[in-house]
Amino acid sequence: MTGMRNDVGYARTLPGGEDALQMALAVNQKDAGRISSAAAFVKDQAYKLQDVSWGKQRLRNPDATVNSLKVSSTSVRPIADAAQKFFSTPDLDLVLASARSTAHKESVWDKISMFTASAPAAALGTIQPAVTATPQTGLRIDPRREGTANRIVTLAAFQVLEAAKTNETDVKAAMKDRATHDCIDWSQVQLRACVSAAYTRADLSFCLAEHAIGDQGACFAGVTK
Repeated sequence: MTGMRNDVGYARTLPGGEDALQMALAVNQKDAGRISSAAAFVKDQAYKLQDVSWGKQRLRNPDATVNSLKVSSTSVRPIADAAQKFFSTPDLDLVLASARSTAHKESVWDKISMFTASAPAAALGTIQPAVTATPQTGLRIDPRREGTANRIVTLAAFQVLEAAKTNETDVKAAMKDRATHDCIDWSQVQLRACVSAAYTRADLSFCLAEHAIGDQGACFAGVTK
């Protein structure tokens, strides 16, 4: 614990650290691909809205929409009940391991989508047991994101050691990745600029696809090259 507190890259130097990182990066790739697909879908809808009367309606006050976005981006929102139940389940490690297994193609968020507030336990029964995957190689980290990679392994180590709750301050410190923060912050700047220049509702949908979804997905995909 002292090593991880003093050096965010310490966990990665432990035996198995690089293998753990490769597994995490493999899951990250799947998630980034899912986000990219979502962005492409919304962008396609934006193009279709150009032929619909509602989509062609002129926006009365784009600046008001921009101001609303600024407020909502800093507002704290409650976590959905289904999500809370998912992440508190004793079988969480099984679900996460299954998501990164070579035998599964799904994103971990595909697993989450199976959960409902009324029947999280039933959904767990549909998950196949985790398979020990051969550590992947070939996923190269962008030199500018080495710090991000270190923090990924450190946060994973906190989870494995069941120290996430007892060492909350250390966990929060490990999550403060400057490169990721700056990337997401820039995507928000781009989103607000796009919205301020939007002329129709279809334009707003395009801004959503391009910046609110696409750019943010690229922030995660950018860990590897």
